[in-house]
Amino acid sequence: MPTSFLYTPDGKLAGKHEGPLTKDEVEQAIEHGNTALFTR
Repeated sequence: MPTSFLYTPDGKLAGKHEGPLTKDEVEQAIEHGNTALFTR
């Protein structure tokens, strides 16, 4: 199963998402500060 990890600019783990994500979903989450796709 694909797993994506989201890191802060200083290299700390902000969260992860298990399952597929599109590039657009990730970009929108980052642009709008919506990290609901990623759990800690």
